[in-house]
Amino acid sequence: MTEPAAGSGPASGPARPLRVPPVVRQIGHRLLVLVGVLFAVSVLTFMLTSLLPGDPALQVLGTEDATPEALERVRDELGLGEPLPLRYLDWLSGVVRGDFGSSYITNQPVAGEIANRAPVTLEIGALALAISLLSIPLAVGSAHWVGRAFDKVTSTVSFGMLSVPTFVLALVLIYTLAVETSLLPATGWTRLTPFPENLADNLRGAILPALTLAIGNIAVLTRVLRTDMLATLQQDYLVMARSMGVSTRRLLFVNALRPSSFTLLTVLGVQIGAMIGGAVIVETLFAVPGMGRLLVDAIFQRDLMVVQGVVLVMAASFVIVNFLADLAYLVVDPRLRSLNP
Repeated sequence: MTEPAAGSGPASGPARPLRVPPVVRQIGHRLLVLVGVLFAVSVLTFMLTSLLPGDPALQVLGTEDATPEALERVRDELGLGEPLPLRYLDWLSGVVRGDFGSSYITNQPVAGEIANRAPVTLEIGALALAISLLSIPLAVGSAHWVGRAFDKVTSTVSFGMLSVPTFVLALVLIYTLAVETSLLPATGWTRLTPFPENLADNLRGAILPALTLAIGNIAVLTRVLRTDMLATLQQDYLVMARSMGVSTRRLLFVNALRPSSFTLLTVLGVQIGAMIGGAVIVETLFAVPGMGRLLVDAIFQRDLMVVQGVVLVMAASFVIVNFLADLAYLVVDPRLRSLNP
């Protein structure tokens, strides 16, 4: 029998396949779903705006200069004579590069218009989200003092706020905080340039719109978290922790809050999406120069390129927020990291 040569190691077996951790597979699966949803959103956005009645060439020229020859020339320049699938592919290729086309009215790049208005909407949304976090102590206190005065008042007010439409709430806040008391301005917006010299004026103009968006969120999130907290506080391990002398603050905000946050994360993602849609109403009522106001103005002017760009960005923001909410589950509950997608 031939002996192996000196210095040679044992015969190598078949290579083992590379094992991808379950958490990486889950993130990859969610990314694929995200790309598919974004593609579907782009198709629906383009189709809905393209099938609206009206002639974009007429909006570009105006009624006075809209001769048949001029209309035909503008349609050729805008590519309106091409088949709808080719127009969509041309528009999508520009979107991928960050080019949303040019406005029919101002002839300015739509991406630039969105970039100018997006910080305003983001600031109001971030401030509304920060105010919405008041729902956490309200829900925890309501679950701790269940059946007592704090719980009854919180539950009653939350239930009442759920039945008030956003535009009605905005009008009530304008009347009480702007007209009657003059605590806050009803309209007007101060941009954060230069910063921070005009920060106070900027926040004064942002509080009422943000509060309008946040109050409904506080009502929803408080009721959802209160229900889950009540169920969690009945678990045996928390009853044992209480009997072992764990402080009430630690029991509520450390031991009970985290396992009660799963439904909260889901609802929070949906509510952020609702805030994105609510920005259209709020920014119009408070004359805030954000993306919602830009969308409303573009609809009235029939500036379809701006409508397409703004709707796509808003819809994509909603989808991405819910994608991040799914990833937050992996942080809150480590058990999910070992599951296959």
